Amino acid sequence: MVWVILFAVFLFKKMKIAIISDTHDNLANLERFFKKIENLNIEILLHLGDVCFLPTLEFLTNHFKKKIYLVLGNGDDKALLNLEKENLFIFEKTGFLEIEGKKIAITHFPTLANDLAKEEKYDFIFYGHLHFPREKKKEKSLLINPGNLAGIFFPASFAVLDLEKNKVFLEIL
Repeated sequence: MVWVILFAVFLFKKMKIAIISDTHDNLANLERFFKKIENLNIEILLHLGDVCFLPTLEFLTNHFKKKIYLVLGNGDDKALLNLEKENLFIFEKTGFLEIEGKKIAITHFPTLANDLAKEEKYDFIFYGHLHFPREKKKEKSLLINPGNLAGIFFPASFAVLDLEKNKVFLEIL
């Protein structure tokens, strides 16, 4: 009887989402990131832009086989749009998702994130570009910048959205 209950708890456990931004072709930090999330049961990866070039995006999709949602940043080569992988979904400026009842918007740019918050439609709005972590409540949305995975100007960092706890945790690489 106990194992049936444990199995049911496992089935209904809410997922975790990793959020990264501004990798800027830093493959060494991407490798470190994948090692760090290995045991976190991450189901979805959100990338908030500035992957930069195609080999880095290919590296990313080869190392994370679950769903990846990418929004392009100002440093991204438009050739990224041509990569077709079953688990990769690319947005040019903004992406919109609904996951386990949570409305999520992603963008690279802080100004777009602020504009999206005014719409009062999203639970979480994730954005990049600034290279430093930031969290603020605006209207009904929680705006989160996970920092930058490349470690440019600030320590390399990323965020994890735990839908079971309905919280976002910052992780330093």
